[in-house]
Amino acid sequence: MMLLVSHLSLSQSYPKTKIINGDTVVLLLKSQADDINTKFYNYNEKINTQKNQIDSLFLFIKASESNKIDSLKEQLSIAITANNQLFGYNEGLRKAFEDMSNSLDSALMRKARYIKRKYIFDNY
Repeated sequence: MMLLVSHLSLSQSYPKTKIINGDTVVLLLKSQADDINTKFYNYNEKINTQKNQIDSLFLFIKASESNKIDSLKEQLSIAITANNQLFGYNEGLRKAFEDMSNSLDSALMRKARYIKRKYIFDNY
Protein backbone atom coordinates (compact mmCIF):
# COMPACT_ATOMS: atom_id res chain seq x y z
CA MET A 1 0.00 0.00 0.00
CA MET A 2 2.81 2.42 0.87
CA LEU A 3 4.44 1.91 -2.52
CA LEU A 4 1.19 2.87 -4.26
CA VAL A 5 0.81 6.05 -2.20
CA SER A 6 4.36 7.23 -2.87
CA HIS A 7 3.94 6.40 -6.56
CA LEU A 8 0.78 8.51 -6.72
CA SER A 9 2.51 11.44 -5.07
CA LEU A 10 5.36 11.25 -7.57
CA SER A 11 2.96 11.31 -10.49
CA GLN A 12 1.57 14.72 -9.53
CA SER A 13 2.65 17.49 -11.85
CA TYR A 14 3.75 20.86 -10.61
CA PRO A 15 3.27 23.81 -10.52
CA LYS A 16 -0.20 23.73 -8.98
CA THR A 17 -2.38 26.59 -7.83
CA LYS A 18 -4.54 26.72 -4.77
CA ILE A 19 -6.85 29.44 -3.48
CA ILE A 20 -6.33 30.24 0.20
CA ASN A 21 -8.44 33.00 1.79
CA GLY A 22 -9.19 34.43 -1.64
CA ASP A 23 -5.51 34.57 -2.66
CA THR A 24 -4.05 32.34 -5.35
CA VAL A 25 -1.00 30.43 -4.17
CA VAL A 26 1.27 28.68 -6.69
CA LEU A 27 2.83 25.46 -5.43
CA LEU A 28 6.18 24.61 -7.00
CA LEU A 29 8.77 21.99 -6.44
CA LYS A 30 11.76 23.38 -4.54
CA SER A 31 13.93 22.81 -7.61
CA GLN A 32 11.51 24.85 -9.75
CA ALA A 33 11.47 27.69 -7.24
CA ASP A 34 15.27 27.62 -6.98
CA ASP A 35 15.54 27.71 -10.76
CA ILE A 36 13.19 30.70 -11.02
CA ASN A 37 14.97 32.53 -8.20
CA THR A 38 18.37 31.87 -9.78
CA LYS A 39 17.17 33.20 -13.14
CA PHE A 40 15.75 36.36 -11.62
CA TYR A 41 18.90 36.85 -9.54
CA ASN A 42 21.07 36.49 -12.65
CA TYR A 43 18.83 38.86 -14.64
CA ASN A 44 18.99 41.44 -11.87
CA GLU A 45 22.77 41.10 -11.69
CA LYS A 46 23.01 41.66 -15.44
CA ILE A 47 20.72 44.67 -15.20
CA ASN A 48 22.76 46.14 -12.36
CA THR A 49 26.00 45.53 -14.27
CA GLN A 50 24.57 47.23 -17.35
CA LYS A 51 23.30 50.15 -15.28
CA ASN A 52 26.80 50.54 -13.80
CA GLN A 53 28.29 50.40 -17.30
CA ILE A 54 25.85 53.07 -18.48
CA ASP A 55 26.64 55.27 -15.48
CA SER A 56 30.38 54.93 -16.03
CA LEU A 57 29.96 55.69 -19.74
CA PHE A 58 28.01 58.84 -18.92
CA LEU A 59 30.78 59.97 -16.57
CA PHE A 60 33.41 59.12 -19.16
CA ILE A 61 31.54 61.06 -21.85
CA LYS A 62 31.55 64.16 -19.66
CA ALA A 63 35.31 63.88 -19.10
CA SER A 64 36.22 62.82 -22.65
CA GLU A 65 37.28 64.76 -25.64
CA SER A 66 34.60 65.49 -28.20
CA ASN A 67 36.00 63.08 -30.84
CA LYS A 68 35.43 60.11 -28.49
CA ILE A 69 31.82 61.00 -27.84
CA ASP A 70 30.44 59.42 -31.02
CA SER A 71 31.99 55.99 -30.38
CA LEU A 72 30.92 56.11 -26.73
CA LYS A 73 27.37 57.02 -27.73
CA GLU A 74 27.34 53.96 -29.97
CA GLN A 75 28.57 51.74 -27.11
CA LEU A 76 26.02 53.31 -24.80
CA SER A 77 23.28 52.68 -27.33
CA ILE A 78 24.31 49.02 -27.53
CA ALA A 79 24.26 48.73 -23.72
CA ILE A 80 20.84 50.41 -23.51
CA THR A 81 19.45 48.14 -26.24
CA ALA A 82 20.77 45.05 -24.44
CA ASN A 83 19.33 46.33 -21.17
CA ASN A 84 15.93 46.93 -22.78
CA GLN A 85 15.98 43.43 -24.27
CA LEU A 86 16.73 41.98 -20.85
CA PHE A 87 13.84 43.93 -19.31
CA GLY A 88 11.59 42.67 -22.12
CA TYR A 89 12.70 39.10 -21.42
CA ASN A 90 11.89 39.51 -17.73
CA GLU A 91 8.47 40.92 -18.66
CA GLY A 92 7.90 38.00 -21.02
CA LEU A 93 8.81 35.56 -18.26
CA ARG A 94 6.42 37.28 -15.85
CA LYS A 95 3.66 37.09 -18.48
CA ALA A 96 4.38 33.40 -19.08
CA PHE A 97 4.08 32.65 -15.35
CA GLU A 98 0.85 34.65 -15.23
CA ASP A 99 -0.58 32.72 -18.20
CA MET A 100 0.50 29.43 -16.62
CA SER A 101 -1.23 30.39 -13.38
CA ASN A 102 -4.42 31.40 -15.22
CA SER A 103 -4.54 28.10 -17.13
CA LEU A 104 -4.02 26.15 -13.91
CA ASP A 105 -6.80 28.15 -12.24
CA SER A 106 -9.15 27.30 -15.13
CA ALA A 107 -8.29 23.61 -14.94
CA LEU A 108 -8.88 23.55 -11.18
CA MET A 109 -12.25 25.28 -11.56
CA ARG A 110 -13.33 22.77 -14.24
CA LYS A 111 -12.31 19.88 -11.99
CA ALA A 112 -14.18 21.42 -9.02
CA ARG A 113 -17.36 21.80 -11.10
CA TYR A 114 -17.03 18.17 -12.26
CA ILE A 115 -16.60 16.92 -8.69
CA LYS A 116 -19.58 19.02 -7.55
CA ARG A 117 -21.80 17.61 -10.33
CA LYS A 118 -20.63 14.07 -9.58
CA TYR A 119 -21.37 14.56 -5.88
CA ILE A 120 -24.87 15.90 -6.62
CA PHE A 121 -25.71 13.04 -9.02
CA ASP A 122 -24.25 10.37 -6.74
CA ASN A 123 -26.12 11.61 -3.66
CA TYR A 124 -29.52 12.43 -5.15
